[in-house]
Amino acid sequence: MADEKEKGDPMKMLWLVLGVMAILVGLWFASGAYKNADLTGVFLAPPAPVGPGGGYGPQ
Repeated sequence: MADEKEKGDPMKMLWLVLGVMAILVGLWFASGAYKNADLTGVFLAPPAPVGPGGGYGPQ
């Protein structure tokens, strides 16, 4: 029984998650999507009554 591997090893899970994220970032860069990541005007101003709502920044 001492030879059994421990289930749910946290380090293996961490490496798995980091590996999947690295693959996704690699695919994102390979597709050229980082060139199209334009975030101008997508954020919203605070809603009423604190602010006018809607987008802010260059439209």
